Amino acid sequence: MAGVDTELSIAVVSSGAAVRDLRVQLWAEHLRTPLTGPALRVCLEGLGLALGAFRPEWLPPPAPARTWRQTGMPPGFAPRETVLVLVGPP
Repeated sequence: MAGVDTELSIAVVSSGAAVRDLRVQLWAEHLRTPLTGPALRVCLEGLGLALGAFRPEWLPPPAPARTWRQTGMPPGFAPRETVLVLVGPP
């Protein structure tokens, strides 16, 4: 980067699976979870449930509130590290 801090934005429109597959792979990387089984891939492919990983209020109504916040919710979600939680009064 030669000492210049820059940011890159990109938009891709496609009717194929390439964009979806890239999104699933990147989100799994950011969630620090391996894509070892098909169950997690299916959860990340559907935007409704997948967006809830970033903001709980975006989860669809049938998804439990702890989805993306603990191992196994959704099925196959097994992060390699846990989220730090503040302890004490709010």
